[in-house]
Amino acid sequence: MTGQGIVGNAAVWCLSGAVLLLTGCDSAPSSSDDGVIVIDDLFMSVQLNRQDSIEGLDKISVTVELFRGSQPATGLENSLELTLPADMTASDFAEIEDGIYQTLLTPSRTGEFEITVSEATVFGFSETLHPLVLADVHQDWGQPMTVEGLVNTDGYEDGIAISPDGEYLFVQYSPAYFSGLILFNFSREDGGCGGDRLSPERCTHPWIDNTIGPVSAPERPDFYTTRINSDGTWRHNSVSWGMGDDTLNLFSVSNVFYGFKRQLDGSYREPFMIAFDDEGDGISSPFGLSVLPDYGSSDNYLLALSFNAPDDTESVDFDDNGTADAESLLDIYTLQSALGVPVNLGNFNYSGTPGTPPQRDSSFGLTKVGFSDVGIEGIAGTQGNPHLYRESSTVSSIWTDDEYDAKGPGSDHGELSVYVNLTDSYPSSSWQKVVLPAPVNLADPSQEIQPFFTGTELYFTRSDDTELPAVWMSKYSGTHTQTDFGNTALWATSVKVLAASSDQEVGNIIAIGEPTVGTIDGDEVMFFVYGVVRGFDETSGLADINMQAGYVRRRD
Repeated sequence: MTGQGIVGNAAVWCLSGAVLLLTGCDSAPSSSDDGVIVIDDLFMSVQLNRQDSIEGLDKISVTVELFRGSQPATGLENSLELTLPADMTASDFAEIEDGIYQTLLTPSRTGEFEITVSEATVFGFSETLHPLVLADVHQDWGQPMTVEGLVNTDGYEDGIAISPDGEYLFVQYSPAYFSGLILFNFSREDGGCGGDRLSPERCTHPWIDNTIGPVSAPERPDFYTTRINSDGTWRHNSVSWGMGDDTLNLFSVSNVFYGFKRQLDGSYREPFMIAFDDEGDGISSPFGLSVLPDYGSSDNYLLALSFNAPDDTESVDFDDNGTADAESLLDIYTLQSALGVPVNLGNFNYSGTPGTPPQRDSSFGLTKVGFSDVGIEGIAGTQGNPHLYRESSTVSSIWTDDEYDAKGPGSDHGELSVYVNLTDSYPSSSWQKVVLPAPVNLADPSQEIQPFFTGTELYFTRSDDTELPAVWMSKYSGTHTQTDFGNTALWATSVKVLAASSDQEVGNIIAIGEPTVGTIDGDEVMFFVYGVVRGFDETSGLADINMQAGYVRRRD
Protein backbone atom coordinates (compact mmCIF):
# COMPACT_ATOMS: atom_id res chain seq x y z
CA MET A 1 0.00 0.00 0.00
CA THR A 2 2.76 2.37 -0.92
CA GLY A 3 2.88 4.96 -3.63
CA GLN A 4 3.23 8.57 -4.58
CA GLY A 5 0.77 10.99 -3.06
CA ILE A 6 0.81 14.74 -3.61
CA VAL A 7 3.68 16.28 -5.54
CA GLY A 8 4.26 19.99 -4.96
CA ASN A 9 7.03 22.50 -4.43
CA ALA A 10 7.41 21.55 -0.80
CA ALA A 11 6.59 17.90 -0.24
CA VAL A 12 5.77 14.47 -1.53
CA TRP A 13 4.25 11.92 0.80
CA CYS A 14 3.54 8.21 0.69
CA LEU A 15 1.31 6.13 2.98
CA SER A 16 1.97 2.46 3.65
CA GLY A 17 -0.57 1.06 6.09
CA ALA A 18 0.11 3.08 9.21
CA VAL A 19 3.41 4.39 7.82
CA LEU A 20 3.87 7.90 6.47
CA LEU A 21 6.90 8.65 4.31
CA LEU A 22 7.52 12.30 3.55
CA THR A 23 10.33 13.96 1.64
CA GLY A 24 10.61 17.44 0.30
CA CYS A 25 12.63 19.75 -2.00
CA ASP A 26 12.46 21.08 -5.56
CA SER A 27 13.78 18.18 -7.62
CA ALA A 28 11.60 15.57 -9.36
CA PRO A 29 10.77 12.43 -7.39
CA SER A 30 12.07 8.97 -8.11
CA SER A 31 10.88 5.71 -6.60
CA SER A 32 13.16 3.15 -5.02
CA ASP A 33 12.58 -0.62 -5.24
CA ASP A 34 10.42 -0.70 -2.12
CA GLY A 35 8.17 2.13 -3.29
CA VAL A 36 9.63 4.80 -1.04
CA ILE A 37 9.78 8.21 -2.70
CA VAL A 38 13.04 10.09 -2.34
CA ILE A 39 13.48 13.76 -3.26
CA ASP A 40 16.93 15.26 -3.02
CA ASP A 41 18.21 15.27 0.56
CA LEU A 42 15.19 15.28 2.91
CA PHE A 43 13.51 12.07 4.05
CA MET A 44 10.96 11.46 6.78
CA SER A 45 8.85 8.51 7.91
CA VAL A 46 6.24 8.08 10.62
CA GLN A 47 5.14 4.65 11.83
CA LEU A 48 2.53 3.57 14.38
CA ASN A 49 2.96 0.29 16.23
CA ARG A 50 0.75 -1.34 18.84
CA GLN A 51 2.43 -2.06 22.17
CA ASP A 52 0.91 -5.07 23.96
CA SER A 53 -0.18 -4.33 27.52
CA ILE A 54 -0.74 -7.06 30.10
CA GLU A 55 -3.21 -4.88 31.94
CA GLY A 56 -5.42 -2.20 30.45
CA LEU A 57 -5.57 -1.02 26.87
CA ASP A 58 -2.67 -1.43 24.47
CA LYS A 59 -0.52 1.63 23.87
CA ILE A 60 0.69 3.03 20.54
CA SER A 61 4.29 3.87 19.79
CA VAL A 62 4.96 6.64 17.27
CA THR A 63 8.33 6.31 15.56
CA VAL A 64 9.63 9.16 13.39
CA GLU A 65 12.74 8.86 11.20
CA LEU A 66 14.40 12.02 9.88
CA PHE A 67 17.24 12.05 7.32
CA ARG A 68 19.14 14.65 5.32
CA GLY A 69 20.50 12.69 2.42
CA SER A 70 22.19 9.63 3.90
CA GLN A 71 22.75 11.29 7.26
CA PRO A 72 20.27 11.13 10.15
CA ALA A 73 18.83 14.48 11.20
CA THR A 74 19.68 14.60 14.89
CA GLY A 75 18.67 16.85 17.74
CA LEU A 76 15.14 17.58 16.52
CA GLU A 77 13.14 15.94 19.33
CA ASN A 78 11.99 19.33 20.61
CA SER A 79 10.69 20.40 17.21
CA LEU A 80 8.40 17.37 16.81
CA GLU A 81 4.82 18.04 17.90
CA LEU A 82 1.73 15.89 18.50
CA THR A 83 -1.89 16.99 18.41
CA LEU A 84 -3.98 14.50 20.37
CA PRO A 85 -7.62 14.08 21.43
CA ALA A 86 -8.64 14.53 25.06
CA ASP A 87 -8.74 10.77 25.78
CA MET A 88 -5.10 10.14 24.84
CA THR A 89 -1.82 11.26 26.40
CA ALA A 90 1.77 11.03 25.14
CA SER A 91 5.28 10.95 26.51
CA ASP A 92 7.85 13.45 25.25
CA PHE A 93 9.64 12.58 22.03
CA ALA A 94 13.01 10.97 22.68
CA GLU A 95 15.79 10.32 20.15
CA ILE A 96 16.30 6.57 20.57
CA GLU A 97 18.87 6.37 17.76
CA ASP A 98 20.44 9.02 15.56
CA GLY A 99 17.59 10.53 13.57
CA ILE A 100 14.98 8.16 15.03
CA TYR A 101 12.49 9.62 17.48
CA GLN A 102 9.81 7.90 19.51
CA THR A 103 6.88 8.71 21.77
CA LEU A 104 4.31 6.45 23.44
CA LEU A 105 0.57 7.18 23.31
CA THR A 106 -1.66 6.04 26.17
CA PRO A 107 -5.43 5.89 25.49
CA SER A 108 -8.00 6.00 28.30
CA ARG A 109 -10.76 4.30 26.30
CA THR A 110 -11.40 2.35 23.12
CA GLY A 111 -12.44 4.16 19.96
CA GLU A 112 -11.39 6.01 16.82
CA PHE A 113 -8.59 8.50 17.36
CA GLU A 114 -7.12 11.27 15.27
CA ILE A 115 -3.49 12.22 15.84
CA THR A 116 -1.40 14.77 14.00
CA VAL A 117 2.41 14.57 13.82
CA SER A 118 4.23 17.79 12.89
CA GLU A 119 7.76 19.05 12.36
CA ALA A 120 7.78 22.66 11.21
CA THR A 121 11.37 23.76 11.86
CA VAL A 122 13.26 21.83 9.15
CA PHE A 123 10.90 19.53 7.25
CA GLY A 124 7.76 21.66 7.31
CA PHE A 125 5.18 18.89 7.42
CA SER A 126 1.99 18.00 9.26
CA GLU A 127 0.12 14.71 8.78
CA THR A 128 -2.97 13.23 10.40
CA LEU A 129 -3.47 9.50 11.05
CA HIS A 130 -6.43 7.56 12.45
CA PRO A 131 -5.52 4.63 14.74
CA LEU A 132 -8.16 2.46 16.41
CA VAL A 133 -7.95 1.35 20.03
CA LEU A 134 -9.75 -1.95 20.68
CA ALA A 135 -10.36 -3.76 23.95
CA ASP A 136 -8.21 -6.68 22.81
CA VAL A 137 -5.98 -7.49 19.81
CA HIS A 138 -4.23 -10.84 19.39
CA GLN A 139 -0.45 -10.70 19.56
CA ASP A 140 -0.14 -11.83 15.92
CA TRP A 141 -1.67 -8.59 14.66
CA GLY A 142 -0.41 -5.00 14.66
CA GLN A 143 -1.98 -1.58 15.07
CA PRO A 144 -5.63 -1.36 13.91
CA MET A 145 -6.41 1.62 11.69
CA THR A 146 -9.45 3.26 10.14
CA VAL A 147 -9.79 2.65 6.40
CA GLU A 148 -8.91 5.94 4.72
CA GLY A 149 -10.58 7.37 1.64
CA LEU A 150 -14.30 7.48 0.82
CA VAL A 151 -15.42 4.31 2.59
CA ASN A 152 -16.49 5.55 6.05
CA THR A 153 -19.43 7.94 6.45
CA ASP A 154 -22.15 8.86 8.98
CA GLY A 155 -24.37 6.24 7.34
CA TYR A 156 -23.73 2.61 8.15
CA GLU A 157 -21.05 0.53 6.47
CA ASP A 158 -21.54 -3.22 6.94
CA GLY A 159 -20.80 -6.49 5.16
CA ILE A 160 -17.18 -5.61 4.42
CA ALA A 161 -15.23 -7.73 1.93
CA ILE A 162 -11.75 -7.38 0.43
CA SER A 163 -10.63 -9.02 -2.80
CA PRO A 164 -7.71 -11.42 -2.18
CA ASP A 165 -5.34 -9.09 -4.06
CA GLY A 166 -6.48 -6.09 -2.01
CA GLU A 167 -7.42 -4.10 -5.11
CA TYR A 168 -11.12 -3.75 -4.29
CA LEU A 169 -12.90 -3.19 -0.99
CA PHE A 170 -16.67 -3.57 -0.64
CA VAL A 171 -19.22 -2.49 1.95
CA GLN A 172 -22.98 -2.68 2.19
CA TYR A 173 -24.25 0.85 2.71
CA SER A 174 -27.38 2.66 3.77
CA PRO A 175 -27.88 6.32 4.73
CA ALA A 176 -29.75 5.03 7.76
CA TYR A 177 -29.23 4.83 11.50
CA PHE A 178 -27.97 1.30 12.08
CA SER A 179 -29.49 1.36 15.56
CA GLY A 180 -32.86 2.23 14.03
CA LEU A 181 -33.05 -1.40 12.88
CA ILE A 182 -32.63 -2.48 16.52
CA LEU A 183 -34.99 0.15 17.93
CA PHE A 184 -37.72 -0.83 15.44
CA ASN A 185 -37.96 -4.30 17.02
CA PHE A 186 -37.61 -3.00 20.59
CA SER A 187 -40.80 -3.19 22.63
CA ARG A 188 -43.07 -0.15 22.60
CA GLU A 189 -43.09 -0.12 26.39
CA ASP A 190 -39.32 0.40 26.28
CA GLY A 191 -39.36 3.13 23.63
CA GLY A 192 -39.22 1.05 20.44
CA CYS A 193 -41.70 0.26 17.69
CA GLY A 194 -42.44 -3.34 18.68
CA GLY A 195 -41.75 -4.58 15.15
CA ASP A 196 -44.67 -2.68 13.60
CA ARG A 197 -44.42 0.96 12.54
CA LEU A 198 -48.17 1.59 12.13
CA SER A 199 -49.98 -0.55 14.72
CA PRO A 200 -51.37 -0.17 17.29
CA GLU A 201 -50.39 3.45 16.67
CA ARG A 202 -47.91 5.20 14.42
CA CYS A 203 -44.33 4.87 15.69
CA THR A 204 -42.07 7.84 15.05
CA HIS A 205 -38.45 8.30 16.01
CA PRO A 206 -35.50 10.23 14.49
CA TRP A 207 -33.67 6.97 13.85
CA ILE A 208 -36.71 5.60 12.00
CA ASP A 209 -37.79 8.69 10.11
CA ASN A 210 -34.51 10.45 9.20
CA THR A 211 -31.64 9.52 6.93
CA ILE A 212 -28.00 10.10 7.82
CA GLY A 213 -24.97 9.92 5.55
CA PRO A 214 -24.34 10.90 1.90
CA VAL A 215 -26.46 9.82 -1.08
CA SER A 216 -24.43 11.38 -3.89
CA ALA A 217 -20.89 11.82 -5.20
CA PRO A 218 -18.14 11.81 -4.22
CA GLU A 219 -18.83 9.29 -1.44
CA ARG A 220 -21.97 7.54 -2.76
CA PRO A 221 -22.57 8.22 -6.47
CA ASP A 222 -25.75 6.86 -8.10
CA PHE A 223 -27.39 5.95 -4.78
CA TYR A 224 -31.14 5.32 -5.04
CA THR A 225 -33.05 8.30 -3.61
CA THR A 226 -36.54 7.25 -4.76
CA ARG A 227 -37.60 6.58 -1.17
CA ILE A 228 -36.03 9.69 0.36
CA ASN A 229 -37.80 13.06 0.62
CA SER A 230 -36.02 16.32 -0.23
CA ASP A 231 -35.68 17.09 3.48
CA GLY A 232 -33.80 13.82 4.10
CA THR A 233 -36.67 11.88 5.68
CA TRP A 234 -37.73 8.39 4.62
CA ARG A 235 -40.93 8.16 2.59
CA HIS A 236 -41.70 4.72 4.09
CA ASN A 237 -42.92 3.58 0.70
CA SER A 238 -42.00 1.06 -2.00
CA VAL A 239 -42.43 1.68 -5.72
CA SER A 240 -41.54 -1.92 -6.66
CA TRP A 241 -44.18 -3.31 -4.27
CA GLY A 242 -46.77 -0.69 -5.21
CA MET A 243 -46.90 0.81 -1.70
CA GLY A 244 -47.50 4.56 -1.32
CA ASP A 245 -45.91 7.03 1.08
CA ASP A 246 -46.10 6.14 4.77
CA THR A 247 -47.87 2.83 4.14
CA LEU A 248 -45.14 0.37 5.18
CA ASN A 249 -45.61 -1.14 8.62
CA LEU A 250 -42.00 -2.39 8.42
CA PHE A 251 -38.90 -0.23 8.73
CA SER A 252 -37.30 -0.85 5.36
CA VAL A 253 -34.21 1.13 4.36
CA SER A 254 -32.58 1.51 0.97
CA ASN A 255 -29.24 -0.29 0.94
CA VAL A 256 -26.75 -1.34 -1.72
CA PHE A 257 -23.17 -2.50 -2.06
CA TYR A 258 -20.36 -0.14 -2.99
CA GLY A 259 -16.96 -1.14 -4.28
CA PHE A 260 -13.85 1.02 -3.84
CA LYS A 261 -10.52 0.81 -5.66
CA ARG A 262 -7.25 0.91 -3.77
CA GLN A 263 -5.20 4.02 -4.46
CA LEU A 264 -1.44 4.50 -4.55
CA ASP A 265 -1.55 6.08 -1.08
CA GLY A 266 -3.33 3.01 0.38
CA SER A 267 -6.75 4.64 0.68
CA TYR A 268 -9.88 3.33 -1.04
CA ARG A 269 -11.72 5.65 -3.41
CA GLU A 270 -13.45 5.66 -6.83
CA PRO A 271 -16.72 4.25 -5.44
CA PHE A 272 -19.11 2.34 -7.70
CA MET A 273 -22.48 0.82 -6.85
CA ILE A 274 -23.38 -2.88 -7.05
CA ALA A 275 -27.13 -3.40 -6.77
CA PHE A 276 -30.38 -4.66 -8.20
CA ASP A 277 -32.54 -1.94 -9.72
CA ASP A 278 -35.94 -2.48 -8.09
CA GLU A 279 -37.58 0.69 -9.38
CA GLY A 280 -34.94 2.60 -7.40
CA ASP A 281 -36.19 1.25 -4.04
CA GLY A 282 -32.96 -0.35 -2.84
CA ILE A 283 -35.06 -2.94 -0.98
CA SER A 284 -34.34 -6.08 -3.03
CA SER A 285 -30.80 -6.28 -1.74
CA PRO A 286 -28.35 -9.12 -1.24
CA PHE A 287 -26.10 -9.36 1.78
CA GLY A 288 -22.69 -10.87 2.26
CA LEU A 289 -20.23 -10.62 -0.62
CA SER A 290 -17.23 -12.70 -1.64
CA VAL A 291 -14.87 -11.86 -4.51
CA LEU A 292 -12.21 -13.79 -6.44
CA PRO A 293 -9.97 -12.06 -9.02
CA ASP A 294 -8.83 -13.35 -12.42
CA TYR A 295 -11.73 -15.72 -12.81
CA GLY A 296 -11.93 -16.70 -16.47
CA SER A 297 -9.96 -13.64 -17.58
CA SER A 298 -7.74 -10.97 -16.09
CA ASP A 299 -10.60 -8.47 -16.41
CA ASN A 300 -13.23 -10.55 -14.63
CA TYR A 301 -13.90 -11.05 -10.95
CA LEU A 302 -16.15 -13.77 -9.58
CA LEU A 303 -18.74 -12.53 -7.10
CA ALA A 304 -21.01 -14.47 -4.77
CA LEU A 305 -23.85 -13.01 -2.72
CA SER A 306 -26.59 -14.23 -0.39
CA PHE A 307 -30.02 -13.23 -1.67
CA ASN A 308 -33.68 -14.05 -1.08
CA ALA A 309 -35.23 -13.02 -4.38
CA PRO A 310 -38.71 -11.53 -3.79
CA ASP A 311 -40.17 -13.49 -6.72
CA ASP A 312 -38.53 -16.79 -5.73
CA THR A 313 -41.29 -19.26 -4.90
CA GLU A 314 -39.02 -22.30 -4.66
CA SER A 315 -39.53 -24.64 -1.73
CA VAL A 316 -37.34 -27.53 -0.62
CA ASP A 317 -38.02 -31.05 0.53
CA PHE A 318 -36.73 -30.61 4.05
CA ASP A 319 -37.41 -34.12 5.37
CA ASP A 320 -36.65 -35.94 2.09
CA ASN A 321 -40.14 -37.48 1.79
CA GLY A 322 -40.84 -36.33 -1.75
CA THR A 323 -42.87 -33.28 -0.75
CA ALA A 324 -41.56 -29.73 -0.71
CA ASP A 325 -42.29 -28.36 2.77
CA ALA A 326 -39.79 -25.56 3.53
CA GLU A 327 -39.08 -22.17 1.99
CA SER A 328 -35.59 -21.92 0.51
CA LEU A 329 -35.01 -18.50 2.11
CA LEU A 330 -31.58 -16.94 1.42
CA ASP A 331 -29.54 -18.72 -1.25
CA ILE A 332 -26.12 -18.18 -2.81
CA TYR A 333 -26.03 -16.50 -6.20
CA THR A 334 -22.98 -15.86 -8.35
CA LEU A 335 -21.85 -13.87 -11.36
CA GLN A 336 -18.71 -12.77 -13.20
CA SER A 337 -18.15 -9.07 -13.75
CA ALA A 338 -15.59 -6.40 -14.41
CA LEU A 339 -15.20 -4.00 -11.49
CA GLY A 340 -14.61 -0.28 -11.16
CA VAL A 341 -17.86 0.73 -12.87
CA PRO A 342 -21.49 0.40 -11.66
CA VAL A 343 -22.72 -3.20 -11.69
CA ASN A 344 -26.45 -3.73 -12.26
CA LEU A 345 -27.31 -7.18 -10.93
CA GLY A 346 -30.66 -7.06 -12.70
CA ASN A 347 -34.05 -5.38 -12.61
CA PHE A 348 -37.05 -6.11 -10.41
CA ASN A 349 -40.20 -4.44 -11.71
CA TYR A 350 -43.56 -3.63 -10.13
CA SER A 351 -46.04 -6.42 -10.85
CA GLY A 352 -49.00 -4.07 -11.25
CA THR A 353 -50.77 -5.33 -8.13
CA PRO A 354 -50.07 -3.43 -4.87
CA GLY A 355 -48.44 -5.49 -2.14
CA THR A 356 -47.23 -8.31 -4.40
CA PRO A 357 -43.55 -9.11 -5.03
CA PRO A 358 -41.71 -7.32 -7.85
CA GLN A 359 -40.72 -9.54 -10.75
CA ARG A 360 -37.29 -9.97 -12.33
CA ASP A 361 -36.82 -9.39 -16.02
CA SER A 362 -34.29 -10.72 -18.54
CA SER A 363 -31.56 -8.44 -17.15
CA PHE A 364 -31.24 -10.62 -14.03
CA GLY A 365 -27.57 -11.57 -14.26
CA LEU A 366 -27.01 -13.97 -11.37
CA THR A 367 -26.95 -17.76 -11.30
CA LYS A 368 -28.02 -19.69 -8.22
CA VAL A 369 -25.31 -22.04 -6.95
CA GLY A 370 -26.51 -25.61 -7.40
CA PHE A 371 -26.91 -26.81 -3.82
CA SER A 372 -29.39 -29.65 -3.38
CA ASP A 373 -33.06 -28.82 -2.78
CA VAL A 374 -33.55 -31.99 -0.73
CA GLY A 375 -32.95 -32.28 3.00
CA ILE A 376 -31.17 -30.14 5.54
CA GLU A 377 -27.91 -30.80 3.67
CA GLY A 378 -29.25 -28.69 0.80
CA ILE A 379 -30.71 -25.19 0.76
CA ALA A 380 -33.23 -25.50 3.58
CA GLY A 381 -32.81 -22.62 6.00
CA THR A 382 -30.44 -19.86 4.94
CA GLN A 383 -27.02 -19.65 3.41
CA GLY A 384 -25.63 -16.27 4.44
CA ASN A 385 -22.38 -14.32 4.25
CA PRO A 386 -20.75 -16.62 1.65
CA HIS A 387 -17.00 -16.95 1.32
CA LEU A 388 -15.58 -18.50 -1.85
CA TYR A 389 -12.39 -20.52 -1.41
CA ARG A 390 -10.38 -21.56 -4.45
CA GLU A 391 -7.53 -24.06 -4.38
CA SER A 392 -6.81 -24.10 -8.10
CA SER A 393 -8.82 -22.99 -11.10
CA THR A 394 -12.30 -23.43 -9.64
CA VAL A 395 -14.17 -22.78 -6.39
CA SER A 396 -13.39 -25.76 -4.16
CA SER A 397 -15.59 -24.79 -1.20
CA ILE A 398 -18.18 -22.22 -0.14
CA TRP A 399 -18.38 -21.21 3.53
CA THR A 400 -21.70 -19.91 4.86
CA ASP A 401 -23.62 -19.10 8.02
CA ASP A 402 -27.31 -19.23 8.99
CA GLU A 403 -27.42 -15.77 10.56
CA TYR A 404 -30.93 -15.05 9.25
CA ASP A 405 -32.62 -18.42 9.66
CA ALA A 406 -36.37 -18.15 10.19
CA LYS A 407 -38.35 -20.27 12.60
CA GLY A 408 -39.33 -23.65 11.24
CA PRO A 409 -37.62 -26.52 9.41
CA GLY A 410 -33.93 -26.01 8.88
CA SER A 411 -33.54 -23.21 11.41
CA ASP A 412 -30.98 -23.30 14.18
CA HIS A 413 -29.09 -20.99 16.51
CA GLY A 414 -26.30 -19.63 14.31
CA GLU A 415 -23.72 -22.01 12.89
CA LEU A 416 -21.02 -22.11 10.25
CA SER A 417 -21.05 -24.63 7.41
CA VAL A 418 -18.90 -25.47 4.42
CA TYR A 419 -20.16 -26.80 1.08
CA VAL A 420 -17.44 -28.89 -0.53
CA ASN A 421 -17.27 -29.04 -4.32
CA LEU A 422 -17.13 -32.71 -5.34
CA THR A 423 -16.45 -31.94 -9.03
CA ASP A 424 -14.45 -29.38 -10.99
CA SER A 425 -17.45 -27.39 -12.21
CA TYR A 426 -18.97 -24.18 -10.84
CA PRO A 427 -21.61 -23.13 -10.00
CA SER A 428 -23.42 -26.24 -11.20
CA SER A 429 -21.76 -29.03 -9.30
CA SER A 430 -22.24 -31.71 -6.69
CA TRP A 431 -21.88 -30.12 -3.26
CA GLN A 432 -21.55 -31.79 0.13
CA LYS A 433 -22.55 -29.71 3.15
CA VAL A 434 -20.60 -30.03 6.40
CA VAL A 435 -21.79 -28.25 9.55
CA LEU A 436 -18.51 -27.45 11.27
CA PRO A 437 -17.86 -29.21 14.58
CA ALA A 438 -16.63 -27.82 17.87
CA PRO A 439 -14.42 -26.01 18.65
CA VAL A 440 -15.72 -23.81 15.80
CA ASN A 441 -19.47 -24.11 16.37
CA LEU A 442 -20.35 -24.06 20.06
CA ALA A 443 -23.66 -24.78 21.74
CA ASP A 444 -26.20 -22.12 22.64
CA PRO A 445 -25.96 -19.31 23.55
CA SER A 446 -22.82 -19.01 21.42
CA GLN A 447 -23.43 -17.93 17.82
CA GLU A 448 -20.88 -18.16 15.00
CA ILE A 449 -21.40 -16.17 11.80
CA GLN A 450 -19.49 -14.48 8.95
CA PRO A 451 -16.81 -17.08 8.03
CA PHE A 452 -13.58 -16.41 6.13
CA PHE A 453 -11.32 -19.39 5.33
CA THR A 454 -7.67 -18.97 4.31
CA GLY A 455 -6.86 -22.66 3.80
CA THR A 456 -5.31 -23.13 7.24
CA GLU A 457 -7.26 -20.64 9.37
CA LEU A 458 -10.96 -19.91 9.74
CA TYR A 459 -11.87 -16.39 10.89
CA PHE A 460 -15.42 -15.66 12.03
CA THR A 461 -17.58 -13.53 14.32
CA ARG A 462 -18.72 -15.06 17.60
CA SER A 463 -21.08 -13.74 20.25
CA ASP A 464 -23.00 -15.16 23.20
CA ASP A 465 -25.18 -13.88 26.03
CA THR A 466 -22.22 -12.56 28.03
CA GLU A 467 -19.88 -11.13 25.38
CA LEU A 468 -20.18 -8.62 22.58
CA PRO A 469 -19.44 -9.74 19.01
CA ALA A 470 -15.73 -10.34 18.46
CA VAL A 471 -13.49 -11.79 15.75
CA TRP A 472 -12.25 -15.32 16.47
CA MET A 473 -9.95 -17.73 14.63
CA SER A 474 -9.51 -21.50 14.61
CA LYS A 475 -6.49 -23.14 12.97
CA TYR A 476 -7.20 -26.06 10.64
CA SER A 477 -4.75 -28.91 10.00
CA GLY A 478 -6.69 -31.24 7.69
CA THR A 479 -7.22 -31.72 3.96
CA HIS A 480 -9.93 -29.83 2.15
CA THR A 481 -12.40 -32.70 2.11
CA GLN A 482 -15.81 -33.17 3.67
CA THR A 483 -14.46 -35.92 5.96
CA ASP A 484 -11.68 -33.77 7.41
CA PHE A 485 -13.75 -30.59 7.67
CA GLY A 486 -16.13 -32.49 9.93
CA ASN A 487 -13.35 -33.89 12.15
CA THR A 488 -13.22 -32.13 15.51
CA ALA A 489 -9.60 -33.19 16.08
CA LEU A 490 -8.42 -31.17 13.06
CA TRP A 491 -9.75 -27.85 14.41
CA ALA A 492 -7.72 -26.08 17.09
CA THR A 493 -9.36 -24.32 20.01
CA SER A 494 -10.59 -20.94 18.80
CA VAL A 495 -8.73 -17.82 19.92
CA LYS A 496 -10.04 -14.28 20.10
CA VAL A 497 -8.40 -11.99 17.54
CA LEU A 498 -10.20 -8.64 17.84
CA ALA A 499 -12.52 -7.60 20.66
CA ALA A 500 -14.68 -4.56 21.44
CA SER A 501 -15.36 -2.78 24.71
CA SER A 502 -18.18 -3.69 27.08
CA ASP A 503 -18.36 -0.06 28.28
CA GLN A 504 -21.17 1.67 26.43
CA GLU A 505 -19.81 5.21 26.51
CA VAL A 506 -19.81 7.79 23.72
CA GLY A 507 -16.77 7.22 21.49
CA ASN A 508 -16.16 3.62 22.55
CA ILE A 509 -16.04 0.74 20.06
CA ILE A 510 -18.63 -1.75 21.35
CA ALA A 511 -19.02 -4.13 18.39
CA ILE A 512 -16.66 -5.76 15.92
CA GLY A 513 -16.95 -8.45 13.25
CA GLU A 514 -17.03 -9.36 9.52
CA PRO A 515 -13.36 -10.47 9.19
CA THR A 516 -12.06 -10.53 5.61
CA VAL A 517 -8.40 -11.01 4.65
CA GLY A 518 -6.34 -9.92 1.65
CA THR A 519 -2.65 -9.84 0.76
CA ILE A 520 -1.32 -6.36 0.01
CA ASP A 521 2.32 -5.77 -0.93
CA GLY A 522 3.13 -9.21 0.49
CA ASP A 523 1.50 -8.48 3.85
CA GLU A 524 -1.59 -10.20 5.20
CA VAL A 525 -4.19 -7.54 6.03
CA MET A 526 -7.47 -8.15 7.85
CA PHE A 527 -10.38 -5.79 7.25
CA PHE A 528 -13.32 -5.67 9.65
CA VAL A 529 -16.40 -3.68 10.66
CA TYR A 530 -16.57 -1.93 14.02
CA GLY A 531 -19.33 -0.04 15.81
CA VAL A 532 -18.68 3.30 17.56
CA VAL A 533 -21.12 4.76 20.08
CA ARG A 534 -22.29 8.08 18.64
CA GLY A 535 -24.83 8.84 21.37
CA PHE A 536 -27.85 7.39 23.18
CA ASP A 537 -31.61 7.43 22.81
CA GLU A 538 -33.08 8.94 25.96
CA THR A 539 -36.25 6.81 26.02
CA SER A 540 -34.99 3.34 25.11
CA GLY A 541 -31.44 3.80 26.34
CA LEU A 542 -30.15 2.19 23.14
CA ALA A 543 -26.77 3.30 21.82
CA ASP A 544 -26.60 5.07 18.45
CA ILE A 545 -23.96 2.90 16.77
CA ASN A 546 -22.00 4.15 13.77
CA MET A 547 -20.75 1.15 11.77
CA GLN A 548 -17.34 1.79 10.17
CA ALA A 549 -14.55 -0.06 8.33
CA GLY A 550 -11.10 -0.73 9.74
CA TYR A 551 -8.04 -2.87 9.03
CA VAL A 552 -5.01 -4.36 10.74
CA ARG A 553 -1.79 -5.91 9.37
CA ARG A 554 -0.36 -9.19 10.55
CA ARG A 555 2.92 -8.74 12.37
CA ASP A 556 6.10 -10.17 10.87
